[in-house]
Amino acid sequence: MSSDHISKINAAVRECLEQCYASPQPLGALASYLVNLSGKPNWEQDDIDAVETGVMRMLAALSSPSDSGIIPSGVLNTKQSQ
Repeated sequence: MSSDHISKINAAVRECLEQCYASPQPLGALASYLVNLSGKPNWEQDDIDAVETGVMRMLAALSSPSDSGIIPSGVLNTKQSQ
């Protein structure tokens, strides 16, 4: 994969994430963004799939940090064992 190709996908992931963050329904924003990409002649299905995967990974990491390895399990548990 060329660096231009990777840059194109990364730019689309960033743009889509911006729309997802601004939306009260991030998955709806993602779906809409992917539909718009599919209507563009210079976007292949494999590229659209790569954008979807990248965005979903970021959204998952941000929505459940303890499951993503960002915050170790148990850190968010405020209950003290007795």
